[in-house]
Amino acid sequence: MAFDTAEQPAVVYTLPEGEPAWYESSAIIAHAMGNIDGRSETNSKEALEQTYSRGQRVFEVDLILTSDGCLVARHDFADDSYYTLEQKKPENPVMDLETFLSTPIMGLYTPITIADIAKFMADHNDVFIVTDTKFTDEETVRRQFELLCEAFEYDSRLDRVIVQTYNMDMYDVVHEIYPFKNYIFTVYQLAERDYNAIGKFCAERGIAVVTMPSSTADANVTALLHSYGLHLYVHTVNRITTMGTMLEYGLCDGFYSDYVTQPELELYLERKSIGKE
Repeated sequence: MAFDTAEQPAVVYTLPEGEPAWYESSAIIAHAMGNIDGRSETNSKEALEQTYSRGQRVFEVDLILTSDGCLVARHDFADDSYYTLEQKKPENPVMDLETFLSTPIMGLYTPITIADIAKFMADHNDVFIVTDTKFTDEETVRRQFELLCEAFEYDSRLDRVIVQTYNMDMYDVVHEIYPFKNYIFTVYQLAERDYNAIGKFCAERGIAVVTMPSSTADANVTALLHSYGLHLYVHTVNRITTMGTMLEYGLCDGFYSDYVTQPELELYLERKSIGKE
């Protein structure tokens, strides 16, 4: 880990005039589409709809390719996912699209595809999604984001897609496919984390947000990223009191959460502020 806050960076990110700044209106990103009936990590239609109804507008979604090359909302096809989603693991663990769509999540909830998400965003023009595609090899990245752009018909809804990039090379591959306006640079896959290099890279390319595990959040790192004009979000935090403490001590600017929504955080912070008066 490397950082030095002694000097002001030569490159500082500034928000383009008139551009939507999702991070200025939402300190919360709903992890895996939020929750449904108290159940998390479903990436389901019902989780998206219920969490939206609670006032949340920014959603992270796990996206993966099926065996027949379709982009769907699911963390992966590993044993742990079958256990978490309470599904029987098929002989071929990587589902095809038909099997994916016909296998309820936890026996209750509806699996969705990137086309379903695009339709939801057409019907709800205040929704942003954060992509969690996990893969960084060029072939897979190209296929995933080509399918995403096709599902969105290359229209203005893509301005509300926030691409989570896992390294510097992935950004170049994705940006060649489509000039997305919104990115998040996530550090959890990086073996070495030079935050000056990350800050400079993001500021130069208009990547306004960096994210990292909450366990590695550090006020010095946050201050360094702020000096580049960037925001820091951490994952995954589900205790609203922890959020309040981290914000108070300047450890971050926002959170990925399974359960807490933006309106709930705002209400908590308002009541906390009143209690201090």
